[in-house]
Amino acid sequence: MVFLKFFTDEMCGDITRWLRILGYNTCSPKDYQNKTDGTIPDDDKIIEICLSTFRILITKDYEITKKMKMQFDKTLENKRNFLVNYSIDINSLEHPWYPCLLLRSNNLNDNLTEIHKNFNIELDYGMEAARCPKCNSILQEVPKLNIDETQIPPNVYKYHSIFWVCSRPECGQYFWKGTHFERIQTQLKTIKERSLT
Repeated sequence: MVFLKFFTDEMCGDITRWLRILGYNTCSPKDYQNKTDGTIPDDDKIIEICLSTFRILITKDYEITKKMKMQFDKTLENKRNFLVNYSIDINSLEHPWYPCLLLRSNNLNDNLTEIHKNFNIELDYGMEAARCPKCNSILQEVPKLNIDETQIPPNVYKYHSIFWVCSRPECGQYFWKGTHFERIQTQLKTIKERSLT
């Protein structure tokens, strides 16, 4: 399976978290924020990042989508590298393929359905594959005995035996299969059903 990488713009914060939860390496402008003055990359820099790191741009901004397509078409080398990286046979394409998607809805389910239809993302959720929704780092399973109890609500610690922690020390967020796990599964089931229509 080809594992896609994404870059979501500032208007897609909910999509960023969901793609990370689904296990997709997903960056956003905040990940490239200048530590000194707090500025985030402009459109040209975002496009450069996407093309150089083989990331698919997910956006609600028509102008950046137009710029991305123009930049992608500019050099055949860009196109070849991208398509080879994602194992896409150029000859099998029925229409022009671009590593970007303009989302037109404000509804999360509509947007995830659109991404699924365009890029065939996996809609299966498991903590083993998920990434940290806050910082995009990989999650690691951690034995209950190694957990700082003060970082987990008492009832959660008492009734759960399996935990995951963000591998980035600066983040260190803990995760477990709580009621949110079932809600996510239900929402993904709905999106899968909608994708079939």
